[in-house]
Amino acid sequence: MLPIVCVCGLKDSGKTTLCSELLVRLSQRGCHVGFIKRTHEEVLSPVSTDTGKALPISGSAALLGPDGVRFEMAGEWEVDQVARRLFPTKDLVIVEGGKSLPFPKVWVGKEVPQGVQGVFFRYDPGDQAQLDELCERLLELARSNHRHAKVMTPGGEVPMKGFVADFLRGSLLGMLRELKGVRFKRGWIGAYVWYDGEEE
Repeated sequence: MLPIVCVCGLKDSGKTTLCSELLVRLSQRGCHVGFIKRTHEEVLSPVSTDTGKALPISGSAALLGPDGVRFEMAGEWEVDQVARRLFPTKDLVIVEGGKSLPFPKVWVGKEVPQGVQGVFFRYDPGDQAQLDELCERLLELARSNHRHAKVMTPGGEVPMKGFVADFLRGSLLGMLRELKGVRFKRGWIGAYVWYDGEEE
């Protein structure tokens, strides 16, 4: 399953700085990391804009510019839904914020407040030894959940043992290699299958 870890702390405790450091360090170690920043502010384009007008109709829209792309999805979304939708091939997703979410947490600051559950690591800003240890623990978490094949459904990732994932991967790659004009590049291959049967 896609590991999700929340970086939590009080206001101005150093959450953003820690997230940035983790993204750099983990990426340098070959870990592919997705990032979600939670906010209580509205994030969608205003309805007075072209993108804002399209959202109620299509449910999602992309804004493409010379510096990149911003993808917007209307509606209420849970963190794990966003992670599965936007980062299905990542090794790990880091969420800034989310102290009430049911995911493992890193607490930035001296003391973890009462009522905050699931904290597996407490980080004092600037402590390099702690930062090194945290990176190692996150790498271990990402590696322990790594699979060479994943099946995602609207309800979430389908749990598979390693040998099942390897079998699925081998079967799909074998079939695809037999098709004319298929060229492979290193990385994930996406396959979309429409299910039109009864809902389960």
